Parts: sequence; C-alpha cells; structure tokens
Amino acid sequence: MNVEERLSVSLRESELVLRTKEWKRVIEAHPEYAERFRALLEIQKKMVRAHQSGRTRDYLLAKTEYETGMAELTAFPAVAEYLSCVEELQILVGDLLEIVRTAVNQDLH
Repeated sequence: MNVEERLSVSLRESELVLRTKEWKRVIEAHPEYAERFRALLEIQKKMVRAHQSGRTRDYLLAKTEYETGMAELTAFPAVAEYLSCVEELQILVGDLLEIVRTAVNQDLH
C-alpha cells in the first residue's frame, strides 16, 4: 500500500471521521434538520452573490438572516456536534495540505 492509500485509510478509519459520519446519520434521520440546512445554504448563496456584486445592504440583510438561521440550527445538539466535527475535519485537511506543501517545497529547494 502506498503513502496515499495509507493516509486515506487512516483518515477514513479515524475517530473524527467516524464520529462525523455518525452525526450525519443522526441528522439525516430528521428531515427537519435537512430542510433547515438546505434553507441555510440558499441564504448563504444569496449572501455571497450580494457580496460579490457589491450590494452591501442586501449582503448585510442576508448575513443577519444567515446568522439567525445558523443559531437556530445549532440549537439542536446533533447539528452542533456535526458542524463541530466538520470544522475539525477542515482544519485537519488544511494541516495535511500544509505538511505536503512544506515537504514539496523542501524537496524543490
């Protein structure tokens, strides 16, 4: 097994990934959570579009709506735990990318 395969297996079998998958299953078992996630993603898209087109007022309104929706959604413990796991995974992936980037740069110099 090469390095990439070992890393992939290690990540897939890690406690963090398994915990994230479990929380995702809990959320998927509750359709109201999924609907709230979809609604929040639409608000997020609206917020991004307003920001990119320089519509400050629309952006601020969408941002407030997004923050309110996120606060309501994370009031559910399963959702808060899931999002915490996702954030940890994003940090882990960023750290791994930095390790690879550093190693490649050292090899090139």
